[in-house]
Amino acid sequence: MLRLNGAGGLSCRVLASPAKARLPEGRAALQWSFGYLTGRVQSGAGEPHQRFAGPDGIAAAIIAYCRAHPKRQVADAAADFFGP
Repeated sequence: MLRLNGAGGLSCRVLASPAKARLPEGRAALQWSFGYLTGRVQSGAGEPHQRFAGPDGIAAAIIAYCRAHPKRQVADAAADFFGP
C-alpha cells in the first residue's frame, strides 16, 4: 500500500464526521480531495468514475468512506470515486 504525506496522507479519522471535516485538518483533507479528483478527471481521458454531486456531495461521499474505513488515508477515499 502506498503511504502519502501531506493532506492526502492524513488518516481518514480527520474526516470521521461532518464536525471533524470543519476543523483545519479536515478542511485541508477535503480541499486536497477536490484537487485530486479534478486532476484525475482532467488527466484520465474518460476514466469511469462515480457521479460527482457537487462539492457538498463529494464531501459527503468522502466523509462516508472515511467513517467506514477510519484506518485508511484520505487519498484512498478520493481514489474510491474511480472504483477498485
